[in-house]
Parts: sequence; C-alpha cells; structure tokens
Amino acid sequence: MKNKKSNQLYKLILILSFISTAFTCFVFYGWLRDVFNFGGTITIE
Repeated sequence: MKNKKSNQLYKLILILSFISTAFTCFVFYGWLRDVFNFGGTITIE
C-alpha cells in the first residue's frame, strides 16, 4: 500500500514538473518573440 501511494505522488510530481517546464518554454518563447519581433508588425523608424 505504501508503495502505491508513493507511486501516485511520483506521477503528480512528474505532471507538475512537465506543466511548469511547458509554461517556462511558453514564457521564454513569448519573450523572444517580443525581443526579435517575431510574428508581429515590424515598425521601422
């Protein structure tokens, strides 16, 4: 029984780490897009 409980906790930690990694990549991509103006209107002054 104890092994099954720790296995569920392991799955939860794995899912949480996956979500946080995906969120970090998404934020980093958004920041890069802002810096290099990807996919936006490029204004040349």
